[in-house]
Amino acid sequence: MSAITKLFIVLQVVCSLFLTAGVVVFVNRVEDYKGRIAAEQDKTKRAEGAVEVERAAQQAAVAENLRLAAYNGAVIDSLNKTIADRSGTIATLRGSITDLQKQIDSKDTQLASAIQQATAGQEMQKAMQTEITALRNEAQDLRVKQKDADVALVKAVKERDTLLYTVSRYQEQLEALQRENTKQARLLMDSGINIAATPGTPKGAGTPAIGGVVRRVERLQGITYATISVGAADRVEKGMQFKVIDPGTGDFMGMFTVESVDPNESFGRLEGQPEKVAGIRQDMQVKTQL
Repeated sequence: MSAITKLFIVLQVVCSLFLTAGVVVFVNRVEDYKGRIAAEQDKTKRAEGAVEVERAAQQAAVAENLRLAAYNGAVIDSLNKTIADRSGTIATLRGSITDLQKQIDSKDTQLASAIQQATAGQEMQKAMQTEITALRNEAQDLRVKQKDADVALVKAVKERDTLLYTVSRYQEQLEALQRENTKQARLLMDSGINIAATPGTPKGAGTPAIGGVVRRVERLQGITYATISVGAADRVEKGMQFKVIDPGTGDFMGMFTVESVDPNESFGRLEGQPEKVAGIRQDMQVKTQL
């Protein structure tokens, strides 16, 4: 074998050794790269998964934000409407407050005027109280005088009733005498004796002979009043007295005293026995002379 062949063989062996070493190193590095690549791919997958999760979370967040934005928009619209309503209410209330303030000012003015009037009224009340006190004192004095007058009135009424009773008895006696005189006069006339020529018989003297009838009877505060059918035209005068006669029985019922006179009627008081005065009625006769 030649030296060149040996050299080529040696070179081939050396190259084989270098190739083997290089292959070993390459293979080792290729395996290392595959692990790294697998790790990177796994890392990439995990990263992509995390990205997907993050993307999904972001999409959910965006959807939630959109929902919240829509809800908040509705809420804002509702709040804006409420604010508008409240603004209208506030404007109305301000107008009401203004009106109330005007009313308060008016009431304050009226109150001030009322206070001024009350002050004047108090002064007037003091003056009136003084006057009332004086009037009360006068009223008390008048009550005392009235009491005395009542006592005097009761006494006078009793005396009047006694006198009326006495007058009534004398009147009845007078009527009996007059009836007897009339009877005697008729007997004398029947006997042909002229009564006018008889001495002691007055004619036309005293109260004029006036006659009428009772028109109305009134009872006021325990006193009996009457209106008769004759007046000033018949020569009736205030204070004149008439005798009241029952035309049916001819009984004397009481005395009528004239208190006021009109042309054709007179008004006055009826007096006499209470039971007879109570029996006086319309159309009974009244006469100044029997």
